[in-house]
Amino acid sequence: MAVLIFQAFQQELESRQTVFMAMQASQSNDSSIEVQLDDLNALWTRVNQLCEVREARLQEALKLVSVCVLLFFFGGDYNNT
Repeated sequence: MAVLIFQAFQQELESRQTVFMAMQASQSNDSSIEVQLDDLNALWTRVNQLCEVREARLQEALKLVSVCVLLFFFGGDYNNT
């Protein structure tokens, strides 16, 4: 479930990438807008970094679950041998 929610979030983030890039490319003579764009850029970078970390953790969790399932079903009962 968490993986599906995260994948939906990633898709949403990717779909907004072009809008973000267009805003970055726009030129403004207003210094307050430039400050806001700089803040937005920092936040966007941070969100993308956190997404990469989250994706790595979810992949690691999926591997761990796979190993646990294999051990559960195919590990055998070592107490009765």
